[in-house]
Amino acid sequence: MYVSDLENGSAILVDSNIFVYHFSSSSKYNSACTDFLERVEEGDIVGITSTSIVMETTHRMMILEAAIGFQSWNEGHRALLSQK
Repeated sequence: MYVSDLENGSAILVDSNIFVYHFSSSSKYNSACTDFLERVEEGDIVGITSTSIVMETTHRMMILEAAIGFQSWNEGHRALLSQK
């Protein structure tokens, strides 16, 4: 079953993966998760989540942001070292 298959009026637990894929524009699931969250926002589907899921999502997004930042930092330092 896909999230797009959910009938209007359905109530569903929204796990952190939905939020992470929504915020990760390069994810292959980005558009499906964004569409799903728009249906929740419009009231077509009842989305249920918890504080711990929001905390997990926040943690995972911080880890992704740090990894991207480290990659950029590492590439910058490689460029500096190759110039010497």
